[in-house]
Amino acid sequence: MDTFAKEAYTKLKELREEWDAGQKMLVQLDAKQQELEQKRKDLQQMMLRISGAIQVLEEILPDAEEQ
Repeated sequence: MDTFAKEAYTKLKELREEWDAGQKMLVQLDAKQQELEQKRKDLQQMMLRISGAIQVLEEILPDAEEQ
């Protein structure tokens, strides 16, 4: 095998390793994104419940706005 072929195989191996590493990173980022989206949904639900509770309390307490 000549020098060019050896260098080409070496480069091919390096590129495959980089590609594999990139694939792993994409999987990790996708998992993180899904986790963050779930946290966002959970937070939105919590804020909606809090908003509802605030509204109810403001309606039943006559001077809640003043405090």
